[in-house]
Amino acid sequence: MPRKTMLKLSSGLMRSLGPFKGKGHISRQLSKLLSWNTSPMLIERQGVCFAVNGADLIEQQLIFNGIYGKNVHLGLEAFKPTHHDFVFWDIGANIGSVTLPFAKNNPQAIVCSFEPSPPVLTRLSRNIAANPSLHDKIHCFNLALSNQTTLTPFFPSNEHHNSGIGGLYKDHNRENIPVYVQSITAKELVDQGICPRPDIIKVDVEGWELEVLEGFGSILQEKKAPNILFEHSPYRFEARGLSKSVVPDLLQQNGYKLIVIQPDGTQAPFVESMRNTHCDVMATKKS
Repeated sequence: MPRKTMLKLSSGLMRSLGPFKGKGHISRQLSKLLSWNTSPMLIERQGVCFAVNGADLIEQQLIFNGIYGKNVHLGLEAFKPTHHDFVFWDIGANIGSVTLPFAKNNPQAIVCSFEPSPPVLTRLSRNIAANPSLHDKIHCFNLALSNQTTLTPFFPSNEHHNSGIGGLYKDHNRENIPVYVQSITAKELVDQGICPRPDIIKVDVEGWELEVLEGFGSILQEKKAPNILFEHSPYRFEARGLSKSVVPDLLQQNGYKLIVIQPDGTQAPFVESMRNTHCDVMATKKS
């Protein structure tokens, strides 16, 4: 039986079983056995198409679980604007596991996706191309958002199964030799008319969240500042010699209220003990 056929059958079986202990490990082993070095196949998940071969962590989650980052999707739906024609920025879009379903489920939205890694951007572009009905809604940028506009080193992941851990500073699970990418501030993108001002932002940039948010400048101080969903990774900041709570502190200083999306999808206030916990956080301006 061809490998692609076996992969489709096994993914259907795994998705039908639902969550269970050890499912992630079994999914990774199936991917290694069935899909490594094969050409991409098209799968449909959450109403959109992805071109995958199962070699990467995010692709494995899509193949065997049908979704990647469930809490992120729940958070975005929970606090997106109610008005029509709103703008969503996906900062750290990777292969489009958030960009594409969000664009599909919110036809009134304009989506701006940012991915600095050249090889990952290729896969993102391929996935956007696989969804012709979304071409006019998604604007894709090979840019790193930061607190300055310059050429900056990007260190790709050195783990072949997890492209999502590359980033803008050197770390143990990244290549020693960087590639240089263009960085730009969010404020400059808006002021120059390159991108429309966002109403909602997702930030997942593996420890560079502080610089991304600093790049918004006075936008964060506005009464109608964008809602923000970010991955709080205290160990990343600690590794850089920064306070573990540097991002929550910045947002709260700018008048944001923080809410944690818990593993079961429920919401809870961001309390002091959360500052040391890896979690997904929603930030919205206090009324």
